[in-house]
This record gives sequence, structure tokens and C-alpha cells, in this order.
Amino acid sequence: MARLSATTEIRRADPVLLDEVLRLRARRTVHAKTSTVEVGGVRFVVETSLRRRKVDVLYDPNDLSSVLVYFDGRRIQRAEPQRPGEHPVSAAKRAETPAQSVDYLELLRRDHERRRTQELSSLRFRTKVSDDSRLTLPILIERLRACTGRALGDVEASHAAAVLEALAPLETAIADVALKTAVAALGHGLHASQYCRALTEHVLAARKKGKP
Repeated sequence: MARLSATTEIRRADPVLLDEVLRLRARRTVHAKTSTVEVGGVRFVVETSLRRRKVDVLYDPNDLSSVLVYFDGRRIQRAEPQRPGEHPVSAAKRAETPAQSVDYLELLRRDHERRRTQELSSLRFRTKVSDDSRLTLPILIERLRACTGRALGDVEASHAAAVLEALAPLETAIADVALKTAVAALGHGLHASQYCRALTEHVLAARKKGKP
């Protein structure tokens, strides 16, 4: 057997082409109303433009998590199983409403929280608060637990810590009044952030009026 020379190029199979070659092929007509094709008892959603047209479906009988759809010799899409209640959407419609990659509402919320924190910092009172009356994180978490009616999760506890850092120094009595007012207005059992927001607004309003 002849040896391979050092300059011999070993060509490896294209994994994409190999995936297609190893699949079974079935000829199907896309359903006129549901825009689906059925393979192995599973319905797959196909582009609405292919309704009533005959397509080739390449599939793996041992893995029906998706199939490859070909039309007129061209690969059109990788189709996934139809979910209950799912309605097919055309490619043109999806192009009109692209997926939002940026959560603008979250950005607005963060900007609002940042500006409110800056405003609180400018209104922070420099008067000393005695250690006995000072609101601490354990006390705040305990007060919030009473408001929510349950133990706080990690996210809620972190939010409470951030709020306390922005408001400090703060007396426990002031926080008690703010949270009591919030529960009276909002009720028990909400997310801790709702009560933290009410606490912040109460303290901010009081400090604007010149109250400690």
C-alpha cells in the first residue's frame, strides 16, 4: 500500500452535507390552511408561501425535533414541530416585525432608577441617626417579609439592599410608616420591589418637604 505523501490534503466531509445525506426523504404537499407537513405522525410548520405546493422533507426518523424543507431543489428552511395553538406566520410578516434584541422598557426602567438614586443622593440628610433607630438591612428584610407574607428571594433581597444604600441613613420608624402606608394602599403579597418603590417615594417626598 502506497504511503500518503506529506503534501497530501485530506478532505473532510462537510458536516452540513453529511447531515442531509443521512436523512430520509419524503415528498409532501403543504397543507392549504395550516401550512404544515406531516412526517412520522408529527406536524411541522412550513412557510406560508409554500401552501398547496409539493416539497421534499428530509428527516431523521430517530430525531423528529426538526426537518429540512426543500422546494424546487432549494433548501428553504429547517421546520420545527407545530405547537398547540400555534398559527403559521409568513416570512414577510416576520420581516415586518423583527425580534427586539434590546429590551427598551428595561433600559428606561434602569435609567429611571439611576436618576431617582441620584436625586435621593442630592437630598440625603447629613444629620446623624442613632444606631438604635437606624434602619438596617436585616430589619428592612424582616419588614418586607411581613409585607409579602413570605421569605424574600435573592433578587428581592438584593433590591432591598440597593434601596437601603440609596436611602441611608434612614430611621426605622420612617420606614415603618412608609411600608404600612404601602400595604394599606397596595395590599399584602406583592413582590418586595413594589414595597421598596413605595418606601423610596415616601422618603423622597418627605425629604423634598424638608422632613428627616
